[in-house]
This record gives sequence, C-alpha cells and structure tokens, in this order.
Amino acid sequence: MAGKPKKALWKRWWVWVGGFVVLIIIIASVGNGGASSTPTTAPAGNSTTGGAAKTPNTTKPVASKPTAPKSTTPVYRIGTPVTVGHLTVTVDKVTYQQQITNAIGSLSAKSGIWMIAEVTVKNNDTSAHTIDSSMFTLLQGKSKYQASNSATMYMNGVTFSYDQLNPGLSETGTLAFDVPAQGKYQMQVTGGMFSLSSATINLY
Repeated sequence: MAGKPKKALWKRWWVWVGGFVVLIIIIASVGNGGASSTPTTAPAGNSTTGGAAKTPNTTKPVASKPTAPKSTTPVYRIGTPVTVGHLTVTVDKVTYQQQITNAIGSLSAKSGIWMIAEVTVKNNDTSAHTIDSSMFTLLQGKSKYQASNSATMYMNGVTFSYDQLNPGLSETGTLAFDVPAQGKYQMQVTGGMFSLSSATINLY
C-alpha cells in the first residue's frame, strides 16, 4: 500500500510562522541601525532650548584723530649759514642805532631807528654772481622793508651795490634798514637778482 504523499515545504504552517518571525527581526534591526547614535548639537548662540542668542557687536570703531605733520621747514638764525641757490648767506650780526656816522657826516633815521645787518655772502657757483641789496628784504608780520640806498654813502666797507662776486669767494657787507623800532624781524634772502630760490632768517 502506497504511503501518503508528503506536503510541500511551503505548505507547512510552521515554515510560515518562522519566516514571519525572521522578517520582523530583520526589519527591527534595519530600523535601529539607520538612526544616528550621535546627538545633534545646536550651533552656539542659536540654541532653541532656552539659551539666549548672542547679539552681534554693532559698535562702530572710534576713528583716531589725524596727527598734524611736524614742520620740516628749517629754522635759520643769526650766525647760521643758509644755502640759497648757488650762494651761501650768513647774517653775522644785527645792531640798532639812531644815526649812521662816518668821516663825511651822519644820517639819522627818518622817524624810527636804523637796523644795521652785517652779512657774508659766498659764491658756490662756477661763474660770477651780482650781489645787490635788493636780494635782502626785512619782514615783520605783513610789513616789508628794503635796505636804504641813501645810507650806503655813510657806511664803511662793502654795501652790496651791484657787486660782482667771483666763484669760490666770500664778501661781507653792511645793510641798513630804516624801521619803526627794535623788534622781532626776519630777513628774506634770495639766491641772486634773478633767482627763484629764497630762505628766511630769524633776526631775534
């Protein structure tokens, strides 16, 4: 007598139950493994868990005050050589007097006093230069004073009246300025009769 045919494996109930259990285990494992185990940290200053957000600094930087540039203009005084163009000029001495006197007579200042300036000029050029009293102007504030031509005949020595000064030589002359009173004066000196160079010397 022939035996009963065996049921196919997939028709057995316990196969279905076991497969269902394995499927649940696989799904549970996949679900737990995909989640990150590292907690997410909110950026500093933007916490939404009660921390106050930091306010950006909006204070404008205070601009520093510009520093005034130091003056680079040299200060010349009595006894200091000043190079102007091709000449070197030195005011050696300044005196005041009421009259200019020599052997032929005397000359009084018109209403003030005479300022007598002894000046030395050296020619640094390779050719002769004409030295004249018009190269020297006395300054006080906005006022300008020219050397007196009428006083030249009463002064001894060189008076810088269109004198030719050869190269490498020096010459010392005297200038007379009729001024209101003694005070703080300056002398503006040019580098020659047609020179654009000039310098200012303090006479106090």
